[in-house]
Amino acid sequence: MMSALSITFSYHRTWLIGALSYLNGLNIHLLFCPFRASGRDNVMDLKQQWFYRFLRNTICLHIMTFWTLVYLWGGLPYLTCGVGVGGTITYHGTGIVNSACHIWGSRAWNTKDTSRNIWWLGPFTMGESWHNNHHAFETSARYGLEWYQALGLATDVKLPSEAQKRKLAFAHPIDRVSTHRYHHQFTDSDRDQCLWEKDKCGILKEAMGIGGSNGASCDLCINSLCHIWGSRTWKTNDTSCNVWYFLMGDATKEDVSGSSRKVVGKKRRAYFFRKWTKIDVMRASSVGTVHFLCLLAPFYFKWEALLFGVILAFLTSLCITFSYHRNLAHRSFKLPKWLEYSFAYFALFALQGHPIDWVSTHRFHHQFTDSDRDPHSPMEGFWFSHVFWIFDTNYIREKCGGRDNVMDLKQQWFYRFLRNTVGLHIMTFWTLVYLWGGLPYLTCGIGAGGAIGYNGTWLINSACHIWGSRAWNTKDTSRNIWWLGPFTMGESWHNNHHAFEASARHGLEWYQALGLATDVKLPSEAQKRKLAFP
Repeated sequence: MMSALSITFSYHRTWLIGALSYLNGLNIHLLFCPFRASGRDNVMDLKQQWFYRFLRNTICLHIMTFWTLVYLWGGLPYLTCGVGVGGTITYHGTGIVNSACHIWGSRAWNTKDTSRNIWWLGPFTMGESWHNNHHAFETSARYGLEWYQALGLATDVKLPSEAQKRKLAFAHPIDRVSTHRYHHQFTDSDRDQCLWEKDKCGILKEAMGIGGSNGASCDLCINSLCHIWGSRTWKTNDTSCNVWYFLMGDATKEDVSGSSRKVVGKKRRAYFFRKWTKIDVMRASSVGTVHFLCLLAPFYFKWEALLFGVILAFLTSLCITFSYHRNLAHRSFKLPKWLEYSFAYFALFALQGHPIDWVSTHRFHHQFTDSDRDPHSPMEGFWFSHVFWIFDTNYIREKCGGRDNVMDLKQQWFYRFLRNTVGLHIMTFWTLVYLWGGLPYLTCGIGAGGAIGYNGTWLINSACHIWGSRAWNTKDTSRNIWWLGPFTMGESWHNNHHAFEASARHGLEWYQALGLATDVKLPSEAQKRKLAFP
């Protein structure tokens, strides 16, 4: 019996390895033998050599043979840790060069592309992450002293000449400053050396400096994308826009008080190394505790506890949307006081603060959207708008002032009571959850559920001002992200909301269907026509 089981197990393992070998060999074949596709006439020097044609036609056989030998030598441990882990490292090392090295990093040479150098990736990519160097001198064999040069194994080693280096070096300050001053003097005219409109079929051609020696000194993104996409804070007579996610250092703002325009540096707020108030520490402790409990959830996992967490996240997020947001912040409809207070109380357990604080911040956001006074402006970075603004109450107070925009709530005893006792309600609720279900309910319920609720709301403030589509011509960066809708109670239709902020409807809401809400506000046809794109 044991012998039969052993043979069966061995057979199935062999079959599994063979299948995986074939599939992965086929995948590698498709990935790394592109010249089999039609039109690969740029590799005739390789096609003419029998060895590379032989590899092209037999690659699957070599991969399967190698994997089989690895398995016979060390079994599944060598197959998983060796081929699996090693292959994953190699895959992603190459993949990162093609992706990250065209997004982040430094530029040593003035190439006409987005290539970058990421020095710390060098050990993991065999030096290939010096990608800007490579694009500048693509035929060069050296990024330093290579081992095959030192051993004398390679001949006819190509290196960049001094003339090539001078040609691709960044422009002298005199040339760069001259070009930039001409750009401001003749912005968007025929004499603008960085004009992006000259070639409508290739919008970026002139902006990237292709075909002009002076244009070569212009920064690619500023001279091109910042005249095409982005938001407009000031009514200038040109096509300039603000694209906040291109900020690499200090942000800038424009002083238009005089006849000449002047750029004034604005130092970015420090996230951590600053003065923390008592409220900042309490908020950070609450958020940190929830995410710590979420990390512990796998160790105390129970399905019923996870279901409790998902239901809790759904109900508390619904209360935030229904009560804090649409009922209190925008007065999109009216409710009987007993129902208004009930929803506001249950929204406390979403752990996003008391109504006075939440509503005040949100009203400031709509009043100062995408400006220097926006409480969680994406102009100050993704992570600031996503979460870090929560822990900097002094900065929010400096930007927005006092909480004078919620006098309608401050005048009601119930909301003052919640403001003064919010911590007591949260701790009581957490204690009851622990006494009811122990650590599984505390970690999967409060931890996982709270983390879902937190990040669902935070994505509205960050992602919905960066990615997505725009249905209405608002004067801000708000976007609609449809697939986030189920996780955010419809709040990710954010461009719709900024267009008609007092509207209660992003569709037919359940509380309208049940007749619980009165004086429901909806956008008129005139409002829609005003904000519709041409």
